[in-house]
Amino acid sequence: MIVEPVWNDEFLQGESGYHEARSEVSRGVSSRNSFDEIILKEVTKMGESRRTGGSEYIDVSKLSWEPTSFPGMKVKTLWKDSSGDAYTALFRMGPSARLPTHRHTAVEQTFVLEGSLVDEEGVCSAGNFVWRHPGSTHTAHSPDGCLTLAVFQKANQFLEEEESQD
Repeated sequence: MIVEPVWNDEFLQGESGYHEARSEVSRGVSSRNSFDEIILKEVTKMGESRRTGGSEYIDVSKLSWEPTSFPGMKVKTLWKDSSGDAYTALFRMGPSARLPTHRHTAVEQTFVLEGSLVDEEGVCSAGNFVWRHPGSTHTAHSPDGCLTLAVFQKANQFLEEEESQD
């Protein structure tokens, strides 16, 4: 279901390009390159959203699980910034799914909702939180599967892909 954008005039009128963007959005096309509009576009592509003032409410149950390039792992992207670097996502790892060796290029935060996420440094089980320092490197797996909410400042750098290309 695609939801038409709901513009809060009082909130957005001061932004540069507001009137032009509103006009273009009302025609169904927008070239405005603002954070709010990019997020709105992404969210309406992904599923149902409701905008009120400065907030976006996402009906996560209507988002599809998308495959990743890693077997047994799926993702629901909840938010992505306009530069494409930072994002928030739900990840579902099936039993024995493995995330190959990767480096954290910035802080990564993970809250485990179900199951457990395991790496060389420990186990993060349901209801617990782990964050990774920039530059840290590890592999991760889930023996029995897990569901996590992860917040990335920047995407990870996968090292095994680089090694296999050499």
